[in-house]
Amino acid sequence: IIIDGEFEDWKGITRFTDRTGDFTNSNLDIESYAYTDDGGDLAVNVQVRGQILNGNVPVDGMDTLIVYFDVDDSDTTGYRLYGFGIDYIIEVRGWDNTIHSASVKEFKSSRDPNDWNGFTAVGSVSAAAKGSQMEIKATNAASWMDDKDARWGMNLQTSELEGDWSPFTLRKPGAIQLRQTSMGVVGEYLMPGQQHNVLRIDLTSYDMEASLTYLTAVSAIEPAPTLLDLQRCDLFLDSNRNGDWDSGDLSLSNDNWGTGDDGGVSFNMEASPLIVPEGTVQRLFLVATVGGSANPGRAVMLHVADPWSVEAEDLPATVIPIEGRASYIDDYQLPITIDGLFEDWNSVFEDNGGNITLHQDPLGDGPRASLDLYHYASFIDPEPGSDRALFYAEIDPTSKVLTGTPTPLDNLQRPSGGGGGGGGGPGPTEPPELFGYDAAQFFINIEGATPSRNFLGIQATHVIDVRGVDGEVRTATLWKYTGAVAAPWVRMVDPVKAAAGVHEVEVALDTANLGNVEIALVMMLGWDGGSDAGSPHVVQDPGEETRNDEWPPGPLPIPEFDDIVFPAVCTLVAYTIVRRRKRA
Repeated sequence: IIIDGEFEDWKGITRFTDRTGDFTNSNLDIESYAYTDDGGDLAVNVQVRGQILNGNVPVDGMDTLIVYFDVDDSDTTGYRLYGFGIDYIIEVRGWDNTIHSASVKEFKSSRDPNDWNGFTAVGSVSAAAKGSQMEIKATNAASWMDDKDARWGMNLQTSELEGDWSPFTLRKPGAIQLRQTSMGVVGEYLMPGQQHNVLRIDLTSYDMEASLTYLTAVSAIEPAPTLLDLQRCDLFLDSNRNGDWDSGDLSLSNDNWGTGDDGGVSFNMEASPLIVPEGTVQRLFLVATVGGSANPGRAVMLHVADPWSVEAEDLPATVIPIEGRASYIDDYQLPITIDGLFEDWNSVFEDNGGNITLHQDPLGDGPRASLDLYHYASFIDPEPGSDRALFYAEIDPTSKVLTGTPTPLDNLQRPSGGGGGGGGGPGPTEPPELFGYDAAQFFINIEGATPSRNFLGIQATHVIDVRGVDGEVRTATLWKYTGAVAAPWVRMVDPVKAAAGVHEVEVALDTANLGNVEIALVMMLGWDGGSDAGSPHVVQDPGEETRNDEWPPGPLPIPEFDDIVFPAVCTLVAYTIVRRRKRA
């Protein structure tokens, strides 16, 4: 294989295919790809429907191809990505159908497995693009695919990190991909004694017919449903292909909740596998029977957790994180439960007959919809014996909260000086950690706590930092301001619970050992530093306990600032804070 932008030498090499039309921009829609051992070097070819590395969405942008390699089939080594452990990547950037940089990187075992900067440049790589195709060669890298279970996949994306993903495959063509949607609907509940479709699964085969023989689903949220909440679970095929579960659909398998792998349900279809013809999509429904003695207000959201929960003979599986909304059993209940469902919150707001103010922030002032703060609220839990402070934030309802990115690339603007290329060795210093997490941060002032730092109009003594990616909370932590130069913020052990659901975040802070939370400010912070903040507001106390502050009720208007990065907070993990109630 000669890297020259001419592709005749790829004829006869086995190609892998991706679904076309699954991404609207043809310049990013991967059509086919291939790899080969070229005398110990690893050569890769990629073809799209349009022009590869076009780089003009957005205008004067940059497209990036990343090829991922899990060389040992282990999720305990390498960078964590969709259930895989990525040990090496090849990264190529460019625009106007021209290569402007290319590198090979290895993940360092000493780094956090979620730290994108754990990848360090090694070896050398050459690349060329022409028309719809690109070819790449990494020196002495063919051994990455020596293991029979080694997996590889790729994605091609714009400067805005939007693009197409291929499935992860083995050394030969053939793979399955699973997309899943939780079927919860606001105002509709799972009724005891009845069957309900709780999970929709779309299973796609690539390059060959797939035979699904085993599938495991577990709870996606805590606390998980109990044996009283869910009983028998059935897996159905959308055999009449109308897109919805109904009595005409074919039952594939069943299991009782709590008896499957990892405490969920496992569907065994070895005796009669589900056939997914090459290049097609089969839709499945997981239907749960709710127990007659189920806990009212319990949240239910089931999902297929990882690639190892799917068996289709020897085909590798790619499992896309779940979309959609959880469901309540019977109805929502008070007090507020941190479970990723928000009808209990809606019931306490003034517009719905409650006594909690829902503050509004202008839409359109955030750097992107997933960070555009829309509503927020906070109050002291009035329940007897409670020591919780509760916090709520909603972003633009058209987007998804804590979106983040699995590939937090930097330097995505075209350099003013033009091109580049080639690989190179590691830099002289360790790069700082880089996580693809978005965050919901709640800056608070706790009565009597010192020192404090002025931040956007609030004297912040603590911050609750909730971080996540793909709409899933990964970390929730509480930090205290110390004022020290070396460590201005220290992590505390006070319990914080947080959950996200579509475009909302809820947090509860145990304040038993903290004191009264008086003032709060909410900020949505992107992995790249973009942000949108609300205004400082009084933490409401519906229990009418004594307060020492002189702040007026309601939000305290101040100028808003975009793209504010609070330096000490940028490395925090997700958490939320609650103030302690005073006792008479």
